[in-house]
Amino acid sequence: MHLHEVPGASNCVTAALTREDDGSGSDFWSVPINEETIKALKTKLSLPRILGKYGVVVHTQLATEEQLIFSACDNFHKDCVRVWQIVPTSLLKELERKGVIRHI
Repeated sequence: MHLHEVPGASNCVTAALTREDDGSGSDFWSVPINEETIKALKTKLSLPRILGKYGVVVHTQLATEEQLIFSACDNFHKDCVRVWQIVPTSLLKELERKGVIRHI
């Protein structure tokens, strides 16, 4: 998967988005989520074997300007997914209702 092709992609860590591994043999990409990038991200992230137990994306983080709000590590292992309190419960319930996320 080539996240570096998404407009605005960067391989630099930020205050909120840091590496979750030692960096040996893995890429790190920070990609803005906006109207310009949403379609490209949906296309790239919905391909087979990208996310999940055996996916090539091992760690995923979402952040606002400088605050981490979501983290899914170790191929989205159920014990390694975290959501920060800044995310409204109403949004989580709506995402669950739509089948985007599930309660475990």
